[in-house]
Amino acid sequence: MVQFAVLFVIKACGVIASPHFVLASGLGFAIAALTVVAFSLFGGKVIKLKGLYNLSLLCAELALLAASLGAMGYLAAGALNGVAYAFFAVFCFAVYCAICLRHRLDPIRIFAIAIACECFASIAGIQFCMVARDAGIDLGTILVFLSALLAVTFLFLFSDAQYRSDWGTKRSRPSVDSVIKYYCTLPDVCTALAKQYGLSKREETVLQLLAQKKTASDIATELFISIPTVKTHTQSIYRKFDIHSRAELLALLDAEMPVSEEAD
Repeated sequence: MVQFAVLFVIKACGVIASPHFVLASGLGFAIAALTVVAFSLFGGKVIKLKGLYNLSLLCAELALLAASLGAMGYLAAGALNGVAYAFFAVFCFAVYCAICLRHRLDPIRIFAIAIACECFASIAGIQFCMVARDAGIDLGTILVFLSALLAVTFLFLFSDAQYRSDWGTKRSRPSVDSVIKYYCTLPDVCTALAKQYGLSKREETVLQLLAQKKTASDIATELFISIPTVKTHTQSIYRKFDIHSRAELLALLDAEMPVSEEAD
């Protein structure tokens, strides 16, 4: 639904900004795509899905604003629309890849559905604008409706943790015979996440203890530090992971756990 709504708006804006739209949109798309590639190769940090999602919606909203300026803003609208489409396409691709990986689904089927959704959204967006203009609806009303639709889609994703838990990318807890087998994989998961999100060595150690569901008092005793220090490290971990509670942390770790052979 989110994919359909966002692409609907992007294609509708393309009709409004035509005919100055196509070239500028292509250039914007190319620049955004190359930016993502360059950042992933040389940026040294993981690109958060929340960032891609928010950037795509922001650029789409700015494109609608530029389109309201008339012919003078059509080139800017086209470029911003291309950027929005590139960021959103990468976001969708990453989400579908994660779903296929975690749930072991057939990627051909998933991506066929995604492409079909994109086609229907494109047709619906184009037809909507054409029908609205033929019906005499003024441009301002159309732009307000499209902006409101984008604003609603923003409500579907607030954080990376929500993406993991609510968007289908979180798989069910591994089916294992013992708690020991489950916890034996936690250090590897914590180490990988610590590297991805730039945790310090001490924060990584605290993360592993939090993952084992130990209390702040237990962690302070084990590491020979004060409870306020434990809480400071914990809040730093939450901030870097873009989460707000122990429950979200455990959900994140569970989503990153490898599927056990027994689950087959």
